[in-house]
Amino acid sequence: MIGRVGQWRPLREEVGRPWDIILFPLELISILYQLIQALRVKLYATGIMRTRKLPCKVISVGNITSGGTGKTPVVELLVRFLQNQGFKVAVLSRGYKRQGRKKVVVVSDGEKILAEPGQAGDEPYLLARNLKNTPVLVGKDRYRLGEYAWQNFAIDLVILDDGFQHLALARDLNILLLDASRPFGNHKVLPRGLLRESVNSIRRAHALLLTRVQREPNPEIFYHYQTLGLSIPVFQSHQQGQRLINTLTGEDKDVEYLKDKKVLAFCGIANPDSFKGLIQELGGNLVLFKAFKDHHRYRISQLKEIAQDSKALSADMVLTTQKDYVRLIPYQPLDFPLWYLKLSMELITDQEAFQDLILQKMSL
Repeated sequence: MIGRVGQWRPLREEVGRPWDIILFPLELISILYQLIQALRVKLYATGIMRTRKLPCKVISVGNITSGGTGKTPVVELLVRFLQNQGFKVAVLSRGYKRQGRKKVVVVSDGEKILAEPGQAGDEPYLLARNLKNTPVLVGKDRYRLGEYAWQNFAIDLVILDDGFQHLALARDLNILLLDASRPFGNHKVLPRGLLRESVNSIRRAHALLLTRVQREPNPEIFYHYQTLGLSIPVFQSHQQGQRLINTLTGEDKDVEYLKDKKVLAFCGIANPDSFKGLIQELGGNLVLFKAFKDHHRYRISQLKEIAQDSKALSADMVLTTQKDYVRLIPYQPLDFPLWYLKLSMELITDQEAFQDLILQKMSL
């Protein structure tokens, strides 16, 4: 049994509220967007739109909501496990919000980083920094990227970062991530809600990986699991702080160093509350927390303001995420000592079964 639904049932949205007239245009766009996405899936399923297959194995990691579910730490977890099993792995990504239109960008050849953060996109550049002996490539056409990696890096398999909606490329294992605390947002499709496509799309997944599990996952996950008649395996994971890194000196400290420190923290990620909660969980005393929009490009004036606030509040530490630090590299060195929190993902249920599933799919 994967979990209990309890008394959870979908809530009916109230009608006749004063703001409904404002939201109505968004509702219409959401309906249209959902229909287009459903048609697109149908066209690929029937072969009218072509799905191409690489000569190597493919693992896709993705989600059905916009914003963060912890894909990057999961990709790192998979790469390290597969490398320990003797596989040569490459990572393919679109490179969200990257600059330039080059069709194939080699962010890393596995030995050195070859692209700037702006050319790569935040997540691919971060993966290139954190993963050794792992080519990382970005581009719109993931099949083209996979062919390039196969021909130039002697790989055994590729991991498709944020690939759940990229139906143009066949995959051997389709892992869908769901944030355990807020898996479907308000159940509305973009732009009215957070969903990229309807909840029914879960059926395409070979496995569900619940991320950011603290206590019990949200029961609505299990409600949809049952109502959709799913029988795929469900795994649970927890994101944790791994190390604290001083960006000026390179000093590397255990996360316990954060305990009782007066911390000014800031971030520009999809789920800032997860970062805030993690700092508090590690014992940091937050004197100020600044949240910017996802993939925010910082201005000099904002960094000066952070430095001034740090002095005014006598903060012991100014802390951000590693993903934000990637965007701040062009501004180094800063006028204040900046630290970033390095994260890792840990499976808290059925780790052996998860690894067996991966190896089984890779051997077929």
